[in-house]
Amino acid sequence: MLKYFLYFTILAASFANTPTTGSAQDLDPVCQQNVRDLCGATDIGTCFQDGSMWSSVYNECVGDIQTMIEMDREFRIQQRNDAQSVRLNVLGYSYGGILRAGPGMNYGKIGSLAEGEQLFDLVDTGITFDGYSWFKVSTSIGEGYHWGGIFCTEGTRPANGVLAGCDNSPVQMAVFSCNVGSKTVSVTADNNGLTYTYGANGRTEKTITGGPRSGNLHWMQMRFAGLVSQLRFSSGEYSYIVFSAEGNGNTGAQAFSGLVVMQGTREISSKTCNRMTEFNPSFDYNSLPQDDERYSAM
Repeated sequence: MLKYFLYFTILAASFANTPTTGSAQDLDPVCQQNVRDLCGATDIGTCFQDGSMWSSVYNECVGDIQTMIEMDREFRIQQRNDAQSVRLNVLGYSYGGILRAGPGMNYGKIGSLAEGEQLFDLVDTGITFDGYSWFKVSTSIGEGYHWGGIFCTEGTRPANGVLAGCDNSPVQMAVFSCNVGSKTVSVTADNNGLTYTYGANGRTEKTITGGPRSGNLHWMQMRFAGLVSQLRFSSGEYSYIVFSAEGNGNTGAQAFSGLVVMQGTREISSKTCNRMTEFNPSFDYNSLPQDDERYSAM
């Protein structure tokens, strides 16, 4: 009994500020006792893997117990993430980008960081994206999470999971980059906006720079088999669209990315990246004008 009292007390503290389908404070004590009686010393997630357990649940407790199972799952994920966390004893400096509420692109935006923003109390969460870690950091606008591919750490050598050492820091941030056949298409970000580059072997065939107010750069997300994200750079009557399309396990659709060229709203070229590429999660794409569906790469 004491174990379950402490267990739900810990859950309540852990999820007080976390969006869930409910909270430990809202759970019916009768339903909590129902779980204790059924599961004994077994944790609720393991206990209810046996589907027959539901036949012994009070009808009015089904919703509460589903909430308890979800809270238990999230609690254990948090414990695992905490165990993977490593605190760094160095300062970081952001290249700009988004401070998020959690370690991933799917978490909400807390605010935007300026280039050169100092990052304190760096903690590597152990969660990675595209080869770099998500870090919990303290900044002038508060605590949040920043991706390691968008900042440097003091010194010549970067900390594990970080793009660069600040003494050898690159000037630009890669937003998107892949090979299409023998050519490379890339998008980089700096204080002047985004730059599209296309070419091979160090020879640039096409470059376009745009920004939120330039009129030649647009962002769009649409859902087909999965979510499709795209940036469109325009130059005269031509548009150059880099895109990333999620797969869908239910339909068998594969994830892929690439480059589409349009003349007006007519597609004249379509090339697929040699390997799936996603957009850098640290750039604030929603600051860009939303595109017209007539220019969808799909």
